[in-house]
Amino acid sequence: KKRRAAPKLLRRACFATSVEDIHKAVLNSELNVDSLASPPEAWIKQQHGKLVSEATYKTDTKSLVPAAGTKRQAVREDDAELGQLLHRQDDWIDWIMDDGNSLITAEDYVRFRLQPLLAEYADKLPRLGFLHRMLQISTFLLGALTTAASLFDHQELIPLAVTLTTVLTGISEFEQVGTRLRNMNTSLLQLKNLLTWWHSLSMVEKRLPENKEYLVIVTEGTRDTEVSAWMRGKGLAKKPKGSRNKTSGEQAEDEDEDEDDGSSRLRRRPCEEFRGRVEALM
Repeated sequence: KKRRAAPKLLRRACFATSVEDIHKAVLNSELNVDSLASPPEAWIKQQHGKLVSEATYKTDTKSLVPAAGTKRQAVREDDAELGQLLHRQDDWIDWIMDDGNSLITAEDYVRFRLQPLLAEYADKLPRLGFLHRMLQISTFLLGALTTAASLFDHQELIPLAVTLTTVLTGISEFEQVGTRLRNMNTSLLQLKNLLTWWHSLSMVEKRLPENKEYLVIVTEGTRDTEVSAWMRGKGLAKKPKGSRNKTSGEQAEDEDEDEDDGSSRLRRRPCEEFRGRVEALM
């Protein structure tokens, strides 16, 4: 047989792999014990102005020229009108709400479960990071106060500083702030990788049972990250191999080989049972 050339990955798959590598690099850095904050709006506008001309951007967003040559309203106004229409349609509201009992598709699972979980972790991380920094800074300042009190002959402050240091250390160890922060960062980056991987799949691949199973297992496996933080990553499923790595001919050959193996097993089983009975009689 002729040797087939390895099929190229789709651009979406390459993008998902690159984003996952970036997240792994961030996770292995000192940012693992801190939280990332969104940049200010002024900085975003400044960076956007460097990439896109402001005059061209305003011209493109204020009007669109259809084939007839007449101008229509801006896209933002159309989005606002669509949002008002969404609130007026009762059946659309039923479609975007989760009753907790009905069966949902994988896309609805991403909308109702994965994305709210991402928003929840993104909201908790800054507060948890602030608490972790305050505990560390307070412990450091109390240690400095103890040293200064011993140097300047204020012995009455040393027991108080030592007691407060012990209390803060006990709170930090009991609440496991550092462990929770690291594991929540891990879970957040893992969920972001999962969402990027899901959007990189084609419509056919999103219908595969193994991809849906991987989506649910990884999402639910990160839900208890604050409770059982030290168990993170031990029971997660492996990412299923996508069908994009094989051509249609290779897939057909694999299916034929599987069918041949199954039929041969069915043919061999009676022979093996008959041989076992004959040996038992002998």
